[in-house]
Parts: sequence; C-alpha cells; structure tokens
Amino acid sequence: MKKLHWLFMAVCLAVMPALQSCDNNDGYSLGSFTPPLWATVRVTGNAFYLDCDVWGMLWLVNTNLYWYEPVDGKRVITIFNPLSDEFSGFDHAVQILHINDVLTKEVEH
Repeated sequence: MKKLHWLFMAVCLAVMPALQSCDNNDGYSLGSFTPPLWATVRVTGNAFYLDCDVWGMLWLVNTNLYWYEPVDGKRVITIFNPLSDEFSGFDHAVQILHINDVLTKEVEH
C-alpha cells in the first residue's frame, strides 16, 4: 500500500507542471499602476503627452487634469495606469494617477 501511495505522489508531481495554466492576457488591469517614473512633458497645440524615460511616448486618456499646467520640456515624476499598447502612434495610452513637477536647473561652473 505504501508503494502505491508513493507511486501516486510521484505521478502527481510529474504531471503538476502540465496542469498549471498560464494567463497569456497581455492587457492591463485598471487596478495596476506603475511605480513613480521620470518623464518629460511635450505640448502639442492645446494637448500634451509625456515622453517617459522607461515606457516611451505616453498618450494621456484622462482629460480631468485641470489642476495641472503643462510646460513643454518640463521634467515630471508620474504614476500612471497603462491602458493599451501602441495607441495612435504613441507607445502606450495611460491614465495619469499622479503627476508632480520636478525642479531642474543647469549645473553651475
């Protein structure tokens, strides 16, 4: 009986990797967000997008950023929720959760 038990356990351990499923869904969840990342603001007409150091060009889908005044070339630290890849010529479409300007200045000689 013990041999049968050990044989059953060995078969279960051997088959276990084949029974596991992988989620191949490459989409993004609304609950997922990035750590704070550096980006540069790029203003185009009456809209703006972010040129992120890690994620590339980001198109902002949320338009309720009435409290934020974009300045072209300004460095920011941002936290966002990625929504899709390759959106109308941009690398990602994102929902901004938090954005803060960063004080930058030239190095004095």
